[in-house]
Amino acid sequence: MTTKLASDFFIMPTNLNNNIKEINYPQKVIIGRNAIMEINKFIKPESNRVLIVTHSPGRFSSKGTVEFIQTILAKINIETKLFHIPGTPDTDLVDLGVECAKNFDCQIILCIGGGTVLDAGKLIASLVNNAGNCEEYQSGQRVIINRSVPVIAVPTTAGSGSEATSVSVIKNKNDGFIKSVSSALMIPPIVILDPALIEDIPPFLAATSGLDAFSHAMESFTSLKSSQISQTMSLNAGKLIYESLPKIVNKTASSDDYSNLMIGSHLAGQALNAGVGAAHIFAQPITAVTGCSHGLALSIVLKEVTIFNEVQFPKIYDPFISYIDSTSESKGKKMSKLIEIFMTNIGLGNTSESILSKNSIPEIMNQIVLSTSHIWTNPRIVTLEDLQDILEKSC
Repeated sequence: MTTKLASDFFIMPTNLNNNIKEINYPQKVIIGRNAIMEINKFIKPESNRVLIVTHSPGRFSSKGTVEFIQTILAKINIETKLFHIPGTPDTDLVDLGVECAKNFDCQIILCIGGGTVLDAGKLIASLVNNAGNCEEYQSGQRVIINRSVPVIAVPTTAGSGSEATSVSVIKNKNDGFIKSVSSALMIPPIVILDPALIEDIPPFLAATSGLDAFSHAMESFTSLKSSQISQTMSLNAGKLIYESLPKIVNKTASSDDYSNLMIGSHLAGQALNAGVGAAHIFAQPITAVTGCSHGLALSIVLKEVTIFNEVQFPKIYDPFISYIDSTSESKGKKMSKLIEIFMTNIGLGNTSESILSKNSIPEIMNQIVLSTSHIWTNPRIVTLEDLQDILEKSC
C-alpha cells in the first residue's frame, strides 16, 4: 500500500475552522411535472446557439427528451448541437467538449442527463472561459477564475444532485484515477426539475442513483463542515428519499413519489455544501478499479463506514434517524442497521460479493491516495489503515 500519513488526509483548512459557513445555490430552480416543455422561456432571445451535452445514443435517458427540446428550440430559431457523454467523463473528453463548444460558438450549454452528463457539461462550460486543459484543473495546477458559459441543468436521474453542486467528477485519462474538480463558479444558474423525466427509469438505476442521494444526505448531516442550513436540507432530503425510493424501485410509486425523490436528490446536492464523509472517499476509487457505477460502489462500503463512525460517536446519527423514520420499527436501531434494511428494500443487499474482492483492495487503496484530499469532513478521523480495514470488512 502506498504510504501516506493520516494527517495528509485529515486536515481541516484553517479558513474553515470557525463558525462561519458558506452556502452556494443555483440562481433559479424550476420544479414541476412537464416543466421541461417550457424550456424556451429560460433561454434568452440573443442566445441563438445552444450546445446540448447529453448521454450517447443507447445509454439510458428519458426517451425522446433531447429530440423534443431540439424541436422546441428550432421553432424559435435556436440552433442546437449535440455533444455525447458515453460514460464516466475523462479529461480528454472534457477537452474535446471545450473545443466543440468554442467551435460552435455556443451561448448556452444545456445539460440533459444523469450525473456524468451534468458533471461533464458544467466543467466544459467553465473551461470555455478559462485557459488550460482539464487535467491542469484536476491536478490543482490551475483554478477556475472566470464565470462559465451559462448552463441550464436538466437531470434525468435522481441521485448525483450535480445540478446543485460545485463539483465535477472526472476520470484522469492518463493515470486512470477519478478525482473531482470543484469551483463555486460551476454551479448551474438555471435548474429544471421535472419528475416526469425519471418516471421510466429502470429500477436498478433508480436504486443505485437514489442510494447516492441518500448517502449525500446522511454524510452531509454529520460532516464537520455542516451548518444549520445544510443540516436542514440533509434532514429533509433524507426523509424524502427514504420514503419514496423503495416504492419507486418496487413499482408501487405515485407521481408524488417521483417528485419527492427528485426534490430529495436536489436538496441532498445542496447539502453537499457541507461536504461528504468517508463512504464517498471510497466510491470513486472503487469505480476506477472495478468499473461499477458510483452508487453501486457506495452500496459496498456505506454500512461499514457508518459502523466505523458509530464506534466513536454512538448517537451521531440519532437526529437523522428520528427525522427520516418515525415508525416504531426504527426505534433503538442504529443507522448502520437502517442502512442494511434500506438497501435490502431497494434491491442492493449483498452487492459486494460480485464486485469487490480482497485482491482488488491494494489497487483501490492506491487510487485513494491519488484521488483523495478532503477526508477531513468525516466526523471520525480516518487513517489509511482504517480505510483498508473497512474495505476488508466490506468484502
